[in-house]
This record gives sequence, structure tokens and C-alpha cells, in this order.
Amino acid sequence: MITSIVDVGAALEFTGGFHFAQYFRPSVATTAARWQDLSIAGGLPVYNPYVGSPLVFTPLQGQGNRGIYHGENVGVTENKKLIQIRMSTVSASSPSSYILCDYIGFYPLIDFADGELQEMNNDNLSTRYGNNKGVQMALVNAAPTSIPAVVTVNYIDSDDNARSSTFNTNISSLAQIQNSQNAAATSGITPWIHLTGGAKGVKRVVSVQSDGVGDGFAHIVLVKPLGTIVVHETLTPNEVNFINDKMTLPQIENGAYLNFFGMLSATSNATIRGELTFIRG
Repeated sequence: MITSIVDVGAALEFTGGFHFAQYFRPSVATTAARWQDLSIAGGLPVYNPYVGSPLVFTPLQGQGNRGIYHGENVGVTENKKLIQIRMSTVSASSPSSYILCDYIGFYPLIDFADGELQEMNNDNLSTRYGNNKGVQMALVNAAPTSIPAVVTVNYIDSDDNARSSTFNTNISSLAQIQNSQNAAATSGITPWIHLTGGAKGVKRVVSVQSDGVGDGFAHIVLVKPLGTIVVHETLTPNEVNFINDKMTLPQIENGAYLNFFGMLSATSNATIRGELTFIRG
């Protein structure tokens, strides 16, 4: 069990309990200052197609090349941690920001042109995080939009309170994030749908109501953010060592489906490279 710096050293030096994972996105069509879901792009790991029935919660499970591979599963007396991320971009798109997430599951194909209440089906609801404290929602475009809409998401938070969040969507393309808290055509400061009333996380989505004047489709994705990294210069890798820089090591659960949300500073076709180091013990 990794509980101290001694255990970290043992995993790296003596027991062989570590794993390096490569991350590669050869061509990501980015828009300046817009968050987007990099799991949809091609490369390593394989792209996430978001296949599921409309409005039905669909769990995501990391396995092999589905999501960033973080090593074999650990037993009940062991755990697994992330200790380092190194990232770089090979285009004029830095500074750029990235959030590593565990993608828990998603509700497919929210219709912005439908003005009726769209009720979610949670028969397949699952999680890797108990009461889901820290779990966020992102609204990821499944088709380009040309007309903004006002959308309300009704959800149950991690303390079993019924809550709702209302926001504007914006004109955007595939894989971009629809979470603007005002009428601007830019992303919010984070890719997440704003949690209201002091909510600490999201257990499930109950329903979605659009004003019906928008167009396009999107998925609501439940994710657990695990770590962040900023790349300051093009062609120059940046590194976050969680031992030295964050003073805590993110826990990686069995079955975690890992990938990144990213915001780049230029409109371009970006090449993104990365390496992640995991330990277990």
C-alpha cells in the first residue's frame, strides 16, 4: 500500500511497481480559449466514440487502449497512484492547460432543439467514487452548434440534495465544451457545469430542459478531475511531479478511464504529446 514517501521509493526502486504511459494526439483541431474533450480525438489511447442510447447513462471502463493505460488492477491490500505528468505541444498553441480526469460515464445526445423535459435513464448508473464527492459534469458537443440555447440541468449532488444549474450554450464545434455561464461565445474558466448551492459533487443527472431555440446535440459526461498541468511554451515539455509540486498523489481506481480536457491558446491543428508515471504497492 502506498502511504508514504518510503513506499514511493520502494515502488520505483525495488518492487518494480511502476508503469509509464504514453499520450499522443497527432492532430487536434483547437479553437483559442475553448475547452474541449481530448478523448474524442484520434491517437494514443484510441478515441472515445461515446456510443450509447440517447439519455441513458453509459458507464466507461478503462481497459487496454481504451483510456490511458495505468497498469494492471491492484488487490484490496494495494493501491495505485499517479506521481508525474509530462506534456508538450508541437504547434503554436501554448500556453495550454490540461486536466486529467477519470471519465465515469455519460448521458448521450442531449437535444438542444427539444424544448420538452428530457429525462435521464439511470438504470445502469455506476461509479468508482462512493458518494461521488469531487465528481463534475461536462457538456461535450456531439455535433456542431450554430444557435445558442439556455439549458437547465437537474441533478442529485453527492449529499443526495436535488439541485439545478442553468447556463447558456454557445456556438461551437465537435468535442468542444458547452458550459458558458453567460451569453459569451467562449468557454467558462473551467470545463464543468457550475454546481449550485455549495454542492461538493454529482451523483446522477435527473433531467435536462432546453429552451428549444438552439441546435445540435451534446453528451453530459461525469468525470473525476485528478490533476492539472500547464504547458507554457511550444516544443518545450512541462512537468508536474505530484510529490514535489502538489504534496499529494492522485488515487487511480481500478477500471479508471483516463483522458484529458484541454484549453489551448490558438486556433490550430495541435499535436499533443505526454507521458504519465503510475506506481502501485
